[in-house]
Amino acid sequence: MQIDHLRVQSKDLGQGKAALTEEVDELRTQNKQLDQKVFQQEKQINALQVRADALQQQLADKEEVSKKTTDLLESAKLHNEEVDESLKMYRDNHARLQQKLELSISEINKIVEEKQLQREEALLELKSTKGDIRKREEHIATLKVRNDQGILCCR
Repeated sequence: MQIDHLRVQSKDLGQGKAALTEEVDELRTQNKQLDQKVFQQEKQINALQVRADALQQQLADKEEVSKKTTDLLESAKLHNEEVDESLKMYRDNHARLQQKLELSISEINKIVEEKQLQREEALLELKSTKGDIRKREEHIATLKVRNDQGILCCR
C-alpha cells in the first residue's frame, strides 16, 4: 500500500511537474515577449527623447533668434528715433537759416536800394556840378573875352 501510495504520489508529482514545466515554458515565452516589448518601448523612449531634445534645441534656437530679432528691432527703433531727431534738428536749423537768409537778403536789398538812391543823387549832383562848372567856365570865358576886348580897347 505504501508503494501504491508512493506510486500515486509519484504520478501526481509527475503530473504536477509537467504542469509546472508547461507553466514555466509559458512564463518564459511571456517573459521573452515582455522583454521584446520592453526593448521596443525603450527604443521608442530613446527615439522620443532624441526628438524631444531636438525640439528643445529648436525651441532654444528660435528663442535666441527671437531675442536677437527683438534686440535688432529695438536698436532699429532707437536708430530711427535718433534719425528723426537729427532730421527735426536739421529742419529746424534749415528753417532758422532760411529766415536769416531772407532777413539778410532783405537787408542787402535795402542797402542796395539806398546805395542806388545815393548813386542817383550823386549822379544828379555830379550833373548839376558839371552844369555849374560849364556855366562858370562859360562865364570865365566870357569874362576873358571881355577882358581881352577891354585890354585891346584900352590900349
